[in-house]
Amino acid sequence: DILRNSDLPAFERFCLVLEVPFIVLRQLVIPITSAAEYKRPVLATSIAFSPLWLSFYASMKYEHHDPYAYCLEKTIACVPFVVWPFCLSIFLGGAILMKFPLKADELKLNYSIPIALYGFGVATSFIDVISDQLVNLLEFIGLTMQIPSSVMGMTVLAWGNSIGDWTTNG
Repeated sequence: DILRNSDLPAFERFCLVLEVPFIVLRQLVIPITSAAEYKRPVLATSIAFSPLWLSFYASMKYEHHDPYAYCLEKTIACVPFVVWPFCLSIFLGGAILMKFPLKADELKLNYSIPIALYGFGVATSFIDVISDQLVNLLEFIGLTMQIPSSVMGMTVLAWGNSIGDWTTNG
């Protein structure tokens, strides 16, 4: 329990509380089939809700992509873009809920590998969105502080690229 853990400093508890919505979102849309993390209802839910995230992701990446409307050429009616993938994923989520085993060790590889690869793709979309927003934030800070973009590219963005190496080597 985050709030009742007296071993954590107050700032760390505050940061963990801020992280909770992102953890819940991640668990709702990224399917995980590993033995340590496998839970059949969570897997079914993540398969059912991941097309919503992917539709949102596509709307962020493609300027002319409207996730809310898919119009056929000669018809007046527009169908929301996310309806067909969502219906398919609800069906797949229900099938997983009904047919997949309760324990991870009983899950066959020919089912777990494609789901794990799909989950990897969804997880990489999360990383892509986070990195894009981080670059946008750094560009905004550079603009507001009137730092030239060449200096931002050589220093701040380069530092951000090196932090992962620094934390693993330090």
